[in-house]
Amino acid sequence: MGTKRDAPAPELLTTFRPETASPDDVEALIDLRVGKIDEEIKTHLAAVEDLRAERKRWLSVTGGRSRNNDEVPT
Repeated sequence: MGTKRDAPAPELLTTFRPETASPDDVEALIDLRVGKIDEEIKTHLAAVEDLRAERKRWLSVTGGRSRNNDEVPT
């Protein structure tokens, strides 16, 4: 499942030219991209935590039994 990456801010794209960019411009663009990736990572980590909590609830309700097998293992 892929996700669409957010593009850098439009004003940064229209003013950023690699051949004329100052070190501060490049650093700002890198910081923006790192910030976007950090937000994406936080979103994915939250999704993983939600799945872990759901699994934990499922195991506590079913006693660890499989969804496809209602018999308790002996």
